[in-house]
Amino acid sequence: MNNQVSATESAVLCPEHLAASRETLHEQRLFRQAQLRQIAAPPQPGADHMR
Repeated sequence: MNNQVSATESAVLCPEHLAASRETLHEQRLFRQAQLRQIAAPPQPGADHMR
């Protein structure tokens, strides 16, 4: 998966699109961090049926 944007293309983004993209990335980062915390947490008693 290669969704990189070249420096030339990113210069075309208007401030509103840049802010929206930044917010989306921030939300995704928070979600992924929560996932990692959940994975790292010790298993809950009785949670064997979940896996």
